[in-house]
Amino acid sequence: MLSNNNIMIKLGIVIYLLTFCIEGALRYVLYLGHAEWMIYLRDVILIIILALLLPRYIHPKLDLFVVTVLYLLLFHCFVAILFISNVAQIAFGVKLFLPFLLGMFAYHDVCEFSRITKVVLGFFLLTVSGIFLNNFVSFPWEGLSYGIGGQEIQASLKWWATDGSKRVAGFARSSYDAAAYTLLSAIFLSVYLRAYWLRVVVWLTAGLAILLTTTKGLMLVYAFLSIFLIYRGLLSSAGIQIFQYALWAPMLFMILAPAFSGLFLFKIDWKDPVQGFLLSSYIDRLENTWPQAFANIDRYGSYILGRGIGGIGTAQRYYEPLIYNYADNLFVYMYTNFGVLAVGYLVYLMIKIQNLKIRLERDAVIFGIAATILIYGITTAVLESPSIAFLAGLMLVHLSRLEVEPLLGSGRSWDEFRQYEAHR
Repeated sequence: MLSNNNIMIKLGIVIYLLTFCIEGALRYVLYLGHAEWMIYLRDVILIIILALLLPRYIHPKLDLFVVTVLYLLLFHCFVAILFISNVAQIAFGVKLFLPFLLGMFAYHDVCEFSRITKVVLGFFLLTVSGIFLNNFVSFPWEGLSYGIGGQEIQASLKWWATDGSKRVAGFARSSYDAAAYTLLSAIFLSVYLRAYWLRVVVWLTAGLAILLTTTKGLMLVYAFLSIFLIYRGLLSSAGIQIFQYALWAPMLFMILAPAFSGLFLFKIDWKDPVQGFLLSSYIDRLENTWPQAFANIDRYGSYILGRGIGGIGTAQRYYEPLIYNYADNLFVYMYTNFGVLAVGYLVYLMIKIQNLKIRLERDAVIFGIAATILIYGITTAVLESPSIAFLAGLMLVHLSRLEVEPLLGSGRSWDEFRQYEAHR
């Protein structure tokens, strides 16, 4: 039975993540069949997987780190009850954190990264082929929207960059989703593919695909990780640790930029194509998005406690449309949900990142995930992306277990690792 459960869990995770990889096309097919509601069956899959995994953390041995995270999320739900009158909004906010919990709960099922290379390669090929094809052919689901339960649902986002170039989404729901799936799968493959030439081809292909999506935040991540991958095999352990220290910079900038937003006025020279392309959306965040988010906390929450789970982002879009704010920054998103504890969570993350041994393959992948979250998080509420949230949960559990890394690095199996954990 246990073996069957493990197979169901792994298959369920693959199916769940696959629905986001091809979400634009999938929603279009369901729309044609008048079965738009079926897209939400993936939430049923998610809940079933979590139900199968949860007993591991309740009996007979508690996983203290995971249980602590669960209690903290419960605390932030109680905070939400104080400031948000609509229980449905809080429930929706909790729903958005379920992929994060899935990553935490399923860590032991997917952490043997070398065994899932073919699956990740399939995700990569599917995503980039959709991007390249969409660059030449318009897909029928682009810009599609429909109504469910009185709400208008955007099945696929069709939009353009400020220079007039099309933001290509491929089979995904949006261009930035497609870019995220491309980069995250390429990070994994650039470490775990055995043939060096194949790793280079995958990484260069990923760069071109991300460029076609015009997702500037992920272009910056790609540039940083390109340097990291080049020097990972050349520098000493002390030298390579420079990259771990370097991640403090985006984390601090992620906090400080919104904190001082609204204090300065910026002027864009729209005749300058560089300023128009690179700065327009960022300055809009500085002058509008982030100050409005803090104003919502001031009026409808607490500067200490925030607003609680569901107080910003997608949950607010459906239940508080008049004060809806999309955050566009990981710290703003976390601060609204978690209050000042958000700073502590980010500092904890940074301290644990310094313990990674990124010459090890698994730690190198985790470092790539962390870099993506911290750099892309400067301009995006990355935890609202199910795939990134899933990997964030996976990353945190891995970071919490670094004290047993010598065991794993010595070639011990995961069964031995579990026995070690059970008796320590």
